Amino acid sequence: MKVFQVINSPKGGGAEALVNSLNKALKAKGVENHLIYFSKTPLYKGEENSSVEKASFLDASPRSPMAALRLRKLMKLNEKEFGHVIYHAHLTWPLYYVVFASLGINCTLVYTEHSTENKRRKIPFLATLERLVYGRYERIITISKGVENSLVSWLGKSFQQRVVTIYNGAKIYGLKNLKLNENKRRIDFVSVGSLNSHKGFDVSIRALKELPIDISWTYTIVGEGPERKVLQRIIKENGLGGKVNLVGWSDSVEEYLTNADIQLIPSSWEGFGLVAVEGMSTGLPVVASKVEGLREVLGEATKSVFLVSEHSSVSSWSSAILDCINEVKSDRLGLAEASVSRASLFSLEKMVNGYIDLYKRLTDESKG
Repeated sequence: MKVFQVINSPKGGGAEALVNSLNKALKAKGVENHLIYFSKTPLYKGEENSSVEKASFLDASPRSPMAALRLRKLMKLNEKEFGHVIYHAHLTWPLYYVVFASLGINCTLVYTEHSTENKRRKIPFLATLERLVYGRYERIITISKGVENSLVSWLGKSFQQRVVTIYNGAKIYGLKNLKLNENKRRIDFVSVGSLNSHKGFDVSIRALKELPIDISWTYTIVGEGPERKVLQRIIKENGLGGKVNLVGWSDSVEEYLTNADIQLIPSSWEGFGLVAVEGMSTGLPVVASKVEGLREVLGEATKSVFLVSEHSSVSSWSSAILDCINEVKSDRLGLAEASVSRASLFSLEKMVNGYIDLYKRLTDESKG
């Protein structure tokens, strides 16, 4: 059983981090897993490439048709050397290019749908094309029931039999030493994610500005993306230069989570909420948008979770953050225990086992 993961780049947010973690975990369990990246170039100016294990780089922009041609050439070489293999695509361009590149080649195709929404679904006539493309995949993995429902609604109920939900698995970091923060007066907030408009960091920044002046706080956003200049302008206009810090991508996410008191996830949509689980595993309470995917993973009844129904409302966010601050001051340990307990439901081990079972079934089907 040989598996090739196909994705745009080694550097990025949720999907890219998932593929890197999945690669290491699969190899640790004896699965012959390989990585294929379209581009080795940083996605954003100033972003450095992270070190990755041995992988195939097509040296083409994810948007360039050249990526499909080079992928097809690699697929033909793989067919000649290995025979039947599995290609597992992630994100939009791999979704399309893997289908085109694999025509006439002996292989099985798998795709993971990472989001509940995308721009393509706002163009009705694309539904017909997408049914043809998704129809080439033997299995479509969704990372939450919210993602599954959204996808089936778009493609049609006939695709239900191809879809299987395997919850994302996050790194479980472990509860931080809360005693170190017992006498701390300042509240440190953290968010992790790409600087894209749907992440809603403009809302969380403005919401923190509305907190009572007697509350001392800082806000660190770990991530990079096209909205950096927009966020920098908001920070400057609100006089928050000494409070809000955009640190870019980092290989030390655990350190940022461990040093924080509260995690903020103001997304307008989210397929799963990988960073939420990672943060909760350190004991962080979470203030998050009440959207599909996030709500499902965080759990509405979880004591340490504070959901905001109107995710674009600054006042609603400010109110929820204040509620969380008050709970942290009164029962920090109780919130931490609730977060760790919830995070344990979404371990990397469970996710990897789910993928391995699927790969084995597909390999058996190809032989039959």
